[in-house]
Amino acid sequence: MKIRMLKKLRIVMISESEYNSMQETLRLLGSAKNAERLREPIAEFKAANPKKNPAEAGFNVPAP
Repeated sequence: MKIRMLKKLRIVMISESEYNSMQETLRLLGSAKNAERLREPIAEFKAANPKKNPAEAGFNVPAP
């Protein structure tokens, strides 16, 4: 849900579970070595399944 307040301030409300998921993704991707290790299987999945969404296979894929 997006809430616009005043002229420039914008607030986004998300569920606590979505927030926690985002925080965990940021933590896991915080290390360059760990991020590469996590991105490799996603890239392999995308190459093998070009028409499928990686999230369908259980990957929590961050936005590019």
